[in-house]
Amino acid sequence: ITLEIPLPKFDGRVAILMLYIFKNRMIDVDAITPELIEKWADATNGFTASDFEAILNQAALNAGRRNGKKVETKDIQNALEQLVLSKQAIAKQYC
Repeated sequence: ITLEIPLPKFDGRVAILMLYIFKNRMIDVDAITPELIEKWADATNGFTASDFEAILNQAALNAGRRNGKKVETKDIQNALEQLVLSKQAIAKQYC
């Protein structure tokens, strides 16, 4: 038996991002607006829940590198860009 789980659509990506963002105490949630979450969800078509978890883990590493006490939106944005670029590089290898 093969179980195929579809990739989350826009609303699912918004929900997943909200879940991971608001459960993480290290993230400065006061700076995160619904519009920003929607922007990130729009930019992550084709991403899985584990991709979002990887983005936020990378954001925490980015915050640590700059000696930040909280994960800021710039840390998440940088992590998102890193993962998008790495996915594009992997896709080019297989084209």
